[in-house]
Amino acid sequence: MFVFILLGFPINALTLAVTALHKKLRQLLNFILVNLAVAGLVMVVFGFTQLSTQKAEKEVTRMCVLMVFGFLLAWVPYASFAAWIFFNKGAAFSAQAMAASAFFSKSSALFNPLIYVGMNKQFRGCMMQTVFGKAPEDETSVSTSKTEVSLVSPA
Repeated sequence: MFVFILLGFPINALTLAVTALHKKLRQLLNFILVNLAVAGLVMVVFGFTQLSTQKAEKEVTRMCVLMVFGFLLAWVPYASFAAWIFFNKGAAFSAQAMAASAFFSKSSALFNPLIYVGMNKQFRGCMMQTVFGKAPEDETSVSTSKTEVSLVSPA
């Protein structure tokens, strides 16, 4: 763990510094790298001092897997159709086929919020409170679903 902290912090910090210093790196695609560097810094600073409960880790893992499958479900038809068009230049295709694949790609905007609401009682309760202006009916179920952490000194 110490090696990860020792190497992870300067590499991620350097990535952010280089991006900040060079304007030509401030492009849309490079912001993915910046986002990952910020996430890496947060993980290095906070992630090793707090190791969350096993139940919470399983829930988060399950949510991440569903989010990946949702992404694939949404974008694989579109990417496959686009690749087919690219490799078969001049081939005729119908507007319905293009519309269907584009429809799947646009559905990706729905998957993550549905996963959050469906799998996280705390998020669902807060959303109900925000949308309907009332506290969740079963406040105890919301509070028991929050992620619990235990402090462990680094070895």
